[in-house]
Amino acid sequence: MKKIMYMHTGSANHGCEALVRTSAQVLDGPEDIILWSFAKQEDEYYGSAKKVERKLWNTYL
Repeated sequence: MKKIMYMHTGSANHGCEALVRTSAQVLDGPEDIILWSFAKQEDEYYGSAKKVERKLWNTYL
């Protein structure tokens, strides 16, 4: 079953980063987890994007 984490405001907010990392671990790894984020560069820089299978970036903001 796919799981979607949405309204992620970016990994520069380290509380949000910790939620992505911890949730991905609790949900048994990056498989089937989709991260819908507002901050592509932050997520790639801090490594949160590596903790999930797929990323969706909001680019309209």
